[in-house]
Amino acid sequence: MTAFSHLKAYIPVRKDLKFRTEGNVGLVCNNQDFRIDYLNETALSIFQLIDGKRTVADIVSCFMKAVDVSADVFEHDLIEILRNFQWQKIIILKKKV
Repeated sequence: MTAFSHLKAYIPVRKDLKFRTEGNVGLVCNNQDFRIDYLNETALSIFQLIDGKRTVADIVSCFMKAVDVSADVFEHDLIEILRNFQWQKIIILKKKV
């Protein structure tokens, strides 16, 4: 079982934070420790798809409609970005009920 197949039914949920964009870069400020994280264009696109309703699989589907990249490559990149978001305390993952 791959990491993606394990996580595809989970729903990423944003934590309490402030967010804004500046061009192709996103700025996220965690309200708990006021740490600022910068998101590159890909991370920003993914972050904007996180609405607390879409599953990881839904995010892949939405992203794949907009960008020409292989699903395998994007799934790997998405898992890495979601893990980084978790380490940065930007999101949590909830199991879809």
